[in-house]
Amino acid sequence: MLPELFRDDVFRLETRRLWLRWPRLADAAALSAFSGKGDASRPSALLPHAANVQEAEAFVRACCEGNASGEHLRLALTLKTGPRDLIGMIGVEPRGETLGFSYWLGKGYCGQGYVGEAAAAAIDAFFRFSRAEEIDALASEENAKSQAMLASVGFRAVGKREAAGLPGGDPALLFALSRRDWQTAA
Repeated sequence: MLPELFRDDVFRLETRRLWLRWPRLADAAALSAFSGKGDASRPSALLPHAANVQEAEAFVRACCEGNASGEHLRLALTLKTGPRDLIGMIGVEPRGETLGFSYWLGKGYCGQGYVGEAAAAAIDAFFRFSRAEEIDALASEENAKSQAMLASVGFRAVGKREAAGLPGGDPALLFALSRRDWQTAA
């Protein structure tokens, strides 16, 4: 379901303030710091618990292998200005006929519109270059900010689903965005 274009490690997206690119081993230290300290908004399982840099490096390798094989697409978020360090990740994984959307962002970067900006660019690329007719996402029932971000880029709440990757593993709100709704809004 994910196109060849996404499977090349030079693939990246650019927004006004961000680069969305494949993760690199150089991102492992930041990934470990964010996940080890709980210093990230965590609406999905895209952020592993990486207690040390070696575990974070293993996660980065797994991301790159999955990207290359078309199993998923996971992109690192970096600011276009400054040192371009990892500030979060965004991604999709095929789930039947839909794509499952997930993200995380370092807490120091929350509230600045970065996730919405990255999500809009990524969603546009997913619909433009894949055959998926729908993208879905999960948000914790307690995470109003994540729910609001999903709604701001066009997702609508459609029910609940078990969410093993969310804190507590409690049922989460299921959101969906169809290709038709995305194209109509664009």
